[in-house]
This record gives sequence, structure tokens and C-alpha cells, in this order.
Amino acid sequence: DSVMIVKDLEPQTHTDPLRRAGYEAERQMAHYLKRAFAEDPDISVLNNLRVERNGEFAQVDHLILHRHGMILVESKSVTAEISVNERGEWARHWKGQARGVRSPVLQARLQGELLHALLKDHAEQLLGKFMLGKVQKGFGSMHVDVIVAISDSGVIRGGAHVPSEVLKADQVPDRIRELSRHYRKANSLFSLNFKDSGYEATAAELAGIASFLRVRHVPALAAGEPVGRSAFPPRPVRSGQ
Repeated sequence: DSVMIVKDLEPQTHTDPLRRAGYEAERQMAHYLKRAFAEDPDISVLNNLRVERNGEFAQVDHLILHRHGMILVESKSVTAEISVNERGEWARHWKGQARGVRSPVLQARLQGELLHALLKDHAEQLLGKFMLGKVQKGFGSMHVDVIVAISDSGVIRGGAHVPSEVLKADQVPDRIRELSRHYRKANSLFSLNFKDSGYEATAAELAGIASFLRVRHVPALAAGEPVGRSAFPPRPVRSGQ
């Protein structure tokens, strides 16, 4: 197993068909990410990461760390059809019934904010200094992007109302490459794109951030414990619950 896949997805068995579908969607996504980035020194992947900050948990299906930021990929097993309307409201369609669900894009953003705050808490430990040791580097301008990956078999309706963050699972690796290239270009010497420049981790810092998060992973164990605020379907949790 290559070092760039810092945390593999744990094998799970579920009797509940919805949970099984959820796990299958994550497995499919983890497979695509491994195929795309297992040997990429500038990208680290942590699957099924759950970390705590001040009593709150961020649960991320797939976290991609690149030199200029991080990308949270939320896997959604869409067994049938999802739609998004002009007000940005999401619904899940099943056997002719539509049921409103929380926006997984907003959910992933909340998890991203918590992760970002956790890294900021530990900036001194995780990042070196600029300019001959005078100024501490920080995570302030780190880019936090989110992608919602719809399983290959799912259908999503809504045309122009579907947020650009929503992609089919097999399109996700290309979007990750696109984002990381975009920020790399913004950070190059002659770039005038100041909005997207600023934060850049060295290879060693990237590895340190990845292992810091890996060590802080807290598996969801007790059945009564909240397992992240998820939308549809219920989250996969550990087997034996």
C-alpha cells in the first residue's frame, strides 16, 4: 500500500440495505481515489476520517490534502433519484415519494470548517516558518473545497440548480486534479490571482498534517454516540452495533 493513501477505508458489513449501499458508495469512491492518487507525492488521501474538536465531531468520507489546501469528498449512495430545486433544497425520490433532505454540500462545508479550525489550533506544530524563522506560517489562507460524489448508479435532477460541487463518483479525481492545478498556478511567481494564493505546504508539512489527522481519528464505537450529522441514507457505522 502506498504512503499517499494515508488512511484506507475499514471493511464493514451491514445487514441494513441502506447502510450497505452507503458503504458501497464509499468503497467505490475510495477505489477511484486510490487508482488516481496512490503514487502522487503532492496528494494525500484519508478515507472515513472522524476527528474531534472541542466536543464536536467532523466526519469526512474522504479527505484529500494537497499542497494548497484540502478537499472534502462526501460519498452519497443515491439508490434512485435526487433533485435540487431553484431554492437549493434537496429531495430524495423513492417509489414515487419525494422527501426533503439536508444539503450534503452545506454539511460537508460545516465539516470542513471544523477541520480547518482544528488545523489552525495546531499551526505551530504543523507548519514551519517563513523568512529565516521570523514569521510563523498559518492555515488562514488554506483552501477548503467540497465535492459531493453521487454513486455511479444514481440520477440527479435539477439541471442548472444542481450545485457545481455535485459530481458523479468517477468524475471526482479529475476535479481534484483541476483544483490542485488551479491553486498551484495561483501560487506561482508571476500569477496575479491573489485570491487563490497564499497557503502552500511543503512535502514534509503535507505528510505531517496527514499523519496528525490520522492519529486523531476517533472510530464511532458506542451505538448511542452521534455519528456525524448525515443526510441520506444513514451513515455507515462500525459493524457489530
